[in-house]
Amino acid sequence: MPDMKYSNSHIVRKYCKARDYVEVNFTAVKEMHQQLGDLQLDENGENGIAQRSLLVRHLAAG
Repeated sequence: MPDMKYSNSHIVRKYCKARDYVEVNFTAVKEMHQQLGDLQLDENGENGIAQRSLLVRHLAAG
């Protein structure tokens, strides 16, 4: 389960001193999605139970 802590390069550079976090993170998550594909639900989709998908933890500040 990948984290997506930041989506703003300016903020990352300012607070974490990371130059390319956003670009590398987005590239990695896109590759993970390509390997897994779109969300697949249970056989009939009736129960809405995920059988296969990419779960991304997005950390949000309050």
